[in-house]
Amino acid sequence: MSPVGRSILVVEDDERVRAIIEETLSEEGFAVTAVADGATALAVVERGDFALAVMEIGLPGAIDGIAVAQRARALRPALKCLFTARFPPGSVWDNPDSDDFIARPFDRRELLGCVFELLQRGGLERREGAAVRGARDWSGLPRTVAPAR
Repeated sequence: MSPVGRSILVVEDDERVRAIIEETLSEEGFAVTAVADGATALAVVERGDFALAVMEIGLPGAIDGIAVAQRARALRPALKCLFTARFPPGSVWDNPDSDDFIARPFDRRELLGCVFELLQRGGLERREGAAVRGARDWSGLPRTVAPAR
């Protein structure tokens, strides 16, 4: 099954970055819903069935990207998550709650490559009622975001 046309949720607090991601995915034929915070993302997940969430780790407010993913997967266990954040070159991302990670800045091809690969991947088997891993404290991560040029 082609991933094009599938529903993708974009959760990004930076309006400019959110618009770039939304436009990039929409131009490829995906049905995109874009929101700015974790609480809104969870409300949208309750009403819709998304194949993938592209989510900033350092969201403002009480619900960061990791917590949003955990709660969203409690509602939709098959939801795949592509996390984004600015990390220094050479950083290693190792989080069991993530299907994949893309460091900022990234370009259009890199984003689309990750999205297509995740949507075509068989995915991690998630079962209804599976235990949700404990939340981690990501508050110390840099919150600066820069879109690719």
